[in-house]
Amino acid sequence: MSPKTLHITNWYASDNQPKRAIWIKDQIDLWRSFSDVDIWHVEFVEDKAFSFELRLEGASNYFIVKGPINAWILIELITFFMLVYLFLFKIEIKKYAAINFHIAYPLLTYWHFIGWIFKKKIFVSEHWSAYHFHFSTENSLTRIKRIFFNNFQWIVVSHALGEDLVSFSGNVNLKYHVVSNVVDIDNLGFDVGLMHYMKRFLMLSQWKEPKDPFAVLKVFQRLGEGFNLRIGGYGPQLQQMRAFVKKNNMSDRVTFLGVLDKSEVKEELNYATAFIHSSKYETFSVVCAEAVVCGCPVIASRVGGIPEFINGNNGILVDNVEEELYQIITGLDLINWDRQRISEKAKIVFNKDLLVRKMIEIFNRAN
Repeated sequence: MSPKTLHITNWYASDNQPKRAIWIKDQIDLWRSFSDVDIWHVEFVEDKAFSFELRLEGASNYFIVKGPINAWILIELITFFMLVYLFLFKIEIKKYAAINFHIAYPLLTYWHFIGWIFKKKIFVSEHWSAYHFHFSTENSLTRIKRIFFNNFQWIVVSHALGEDLVSFSGNVNLKYHVVSNVVDIDNLGFDVGLMHYMKRFLMLSQWKEPKDPFAVLKVFQRLGEGFNLRIGGYGPQLQQMRAFVKKNNMSDRVTFLGVLDKSEVKEELNYATAFIHSSKYETFSVVCAEAVVCGCPVIASRVGGIPEFINGNNGILVDNVEEELYQIITGLDLINWDRQRISEKAKIVFNKDLLVRKMIEIFNRAN
């Protein structure tokens, strides 16, 4: 009989945001391969007026509280009392073999008050770059750092993120397991029938900090005619990106594609000379992984978890996008990469069965 696991996240897809935090849904799906899964989306959302939503839908449930509050400590406390309410009145905790929290903060800020009650395996799957930037504040954040001294099993998407947790928390004894993000190798791959173009480059992302698309746009401003950039995705940076392209008369060589489905992503990556990803930090970068699964060489910032799977065999890492990218595009023959071999190797690295086996091993070894 499969063990039953409870998954709690404060960042999850919803009816009006179906693509939000899709990587969390994908990671929960790994657990479905060896356990019976229940999900609770528990979140406080800043809004003009107070309201709450409590939806019980069997395996996927939602508890959303909204209100005109943006003080961190108040949000932490509200989230804590939301959890307490659920554990007291809605969640039959004894039927679960383990609890997996997806993203520690703010869910676990005050776990030390109640955690001793639960004699369960407690896992935390972490994805967030905020730890690398120390939450962009000079405050000590002691109450957040305290989370990392609990007896949890930490699962991170890269070694870089694991070391971020150690550095942020100051817990040099923190142990973590690396399980990469899930990459859809079933619907993505190299297609010999789709021949890539010369001087056609692609960027895809949810366009928000810490992404830095403007460094790439400045490079294509310098490159001039003959070099084409195609941009897919969505996010708050898009309006400013469009304004930059219009202001600099680049509309004839920069194309905005909008949100793409998997078949369109596969097609664009197979057509592209190379995939470009400029970012101040990445815990993993699913889009870079999707690129190499399609055999598309990657030119990416040397940050975070990207160097753990992008190397000289499938791409080029840069430290200064504006200076190095221009030289790479004008000075190297990117057409001659063995794209089929890039794809074949990437599909081995991101094989879902391998990820499931890692998760089962972590689960079985946990106390």
